[in-house]
Amino acid sequence: MIEDFYRSKSFDPLDLRLGDFAFDWSKRDGSRLLGNADFAGDSIPYDAPTGLWSLKELHERLNSFGCSSRWYQWLSSDASVGLSRNELFNKIAYPLVLGGFPTHQGVLANGGRGGSGMAPDSIRRFLYLLTPDPRRSYVPHIMDWGNAPIAGICDPNVVDQEALKWCSQLVRGQGQFGGTSIILGGGHELGYSTLLPFLERQDEDSCLIVHVDAHLDVRPFDRIVHSGNPFFRLFHMNPKWATRTLAWGIQPYSCSDHHYRWLTQRGTRVIFRDEIEGFWGDPWWNNGIKDGKPWDIYLSVDVDVFSQAVAPGCSAPQGLGVELTEFFQLLSLLKKRGRLKWLGFFEGSPPLDLPHLPTQRLIAQLILKIVDVFF
Repeated sequence: MIEDFYRSKSFDPLDLRLGDFAFDWSKRDGSRLLGNADFAGDSIPYDAPTGLWSLKELHERLNSFGCSSRWYQWLSSDASVGLSRNELFNKIAYPLVLGGFPTHQGVLANGGRGGSGMAPDSIRRFLYLLTPDPRRSYVPHIMDWGNAPIAGICDPNVVDQEALKWCSQLVRGQGQFGGTSIILGGGHELGYSTLLPFLERQDEDSCLIVHVDAHLDVRPFDRIVHSGNPFFRLFHMNPKWATRTLAWGIQPYSCSDHHYRWLTQRGTRVIFRDEIEGFWGDPWWNNGIKDGKPWDIYLSVDVDVFSQAVAPGCSAPQGLGVELTEFFQLLSLLKKRGRLKWLGFFEGSPPLDLPHLPTQRLIAQLILKIVDVFF
């Protein structure tokens, strides 16, 4: 298991060379890590599933994690074991579709600390140990599509293109039932490649992009994809999306004047960390709701937005970060104004989260909390 690697004497959680490791998914167990010395060229031979695990295989995987049988019921029903992906779509309505993107190459390209490529399965490890709230009368099904085939690819531009292609397949599949996608990153460069396929099918006037982050992530794009420029790229693709974006929880001491002016001049509402308390009654909440129609909400969460006390395991932890109660209040207001179409968690780093991986546990619990709020 991954934890065995974490405990190895040779592993240094502060080692900045974490980009030298990647998952080998050829055995579908996510447990083996390879060094770049094992790679052929810039990438490893990759024979991983490009879509859904069979439910029988997933059931065995959950059992190996010691997971609750209730989670398996949430994922699907016993009667669906062995069905193909298309048969599953036709048989069961899946309000939630989950996909992992195991890469941190964009974080490294931005000068950050790696390890977020290990997060998708680490989050699953804790997510599938949890149970739905027993007080709920309705528990939505979730379909886990596995991980995009990007682990071990060292060029962030190539990762970006592969993630775009895989996420486009997810959009087409999800379009059959109009559910909600849950994206497990990975670095925040994935904010572009995992959002774009969804936004291209979205009515611009009815969407709200909520960028929850300590940073604005609008560094100029100079041929290299990295975790500092996903929203610069997104708003160059379609400037209208900038006017439909709320950047919330931004650290004033981690934000350049140029980036702030560039973003606000394009119509994005920026709420700094010390402005949160006064934002709840802001008239902005009533703007953009036309004819009483709800927003389609796209919620992107970089975990470095939270206080270092609860989320230490990320590339850039924040001592003055957002408190969870403030985030929950944001969720409540968003629920009153729309429906969740897309949820992404980015930049949790298991190697920087030792020894008990509290940030990975937090992300897993926040996923269930958000499901409780919106479903």
